[in-house]
Amino acid sequence: MYPLTSNTRGKDKKKTNKPGILRNIRFAPGPFGKPRTAVKFLGKKNSYIQLPNDGGLDAKNAITILAWVKPEGRSGPIVNYHPNAWSVLIWIERGRSVLVRYTRRNNRKPFITLRAMLKPRKWNNVGTSYDRSTGKVSLFVNERLVKQATSRERPALSTQYPVRMGARMGRQIRFRRPYFKGLVSCLQFYNVALKLKQVRAKYDECFRKRRKFVYVACFSCVSFWFYQNCYSRLFGKLSKLQRRLQCFFVSCCVHGRG
Repeated sequence: MYPLTSNTRGKDKKKTNKPGILRNIRFAPGPFGKPRTAVKFLGKKNSYIQLPNDGGLDAKNAITILAWVKPEGRSGPIVNYHPNAWSVLIWIERGRSVLVRYTRRNNRKPFITLRAMLKPRKWNNVGTSYDRSTGKVSLFVNERLVKQATSRERPALSTQYPVRMGARMGRQIRFRRPYFKGLVSCLQFYNVALKLKQVRAKYDECFRKRRKFVYVACFSCVSFWFYQNCYSRLFGKLSKLQRRLQCFFVSCCVHGRG
């Protein structure tokens, strides 16, 4: 999980992968308006992020990729599983649509390609999944399943390479200048094929805040309930101070949910 904020930069929030290499990018407000919670790619050859892949991003049998994207008019990769060649990818086409392509592990030849329209110059949440056991490929846009296809051969995926974002090196065939211009936030990889309901629950994963004291407060609520209903019946009523403390912890439990 890569929040892609000014605080985390290219770091994996789960700390299972090495930090990414950032080149000529800016930080901008993210999909929920908070400053510096998204990466802005400038639409240039030297504006990119490269994520190392020592096996942590390799998901040859099942994968889900999710991200928030705000396209600003130029084609380029959100995810490309190779620095300078075609592989498994999520690609923005001219700022108006998203292309998903899955390639075979042994020769990187594509076996399924899906496309869907996006809202130009607005935040879109996009995602895709593949399950080798069923051969099913799904494309999600703005919390909807917009495209789905099935591969009869069910090959393993070519996800053993580093991941490039923003700009792809090497010879270009389809796109003349494949340098994405726009914003990306909260890039997530999973080694399972998530269902639509699960995808909807994951899109804001990077932005959730869980307060540490909530668990203490809830434990205190349970303790006070036990005290009031068991201990006090045996040894007398609660004192005034104890009742105030009980109200305080109950309030924390109710209003402090993260």
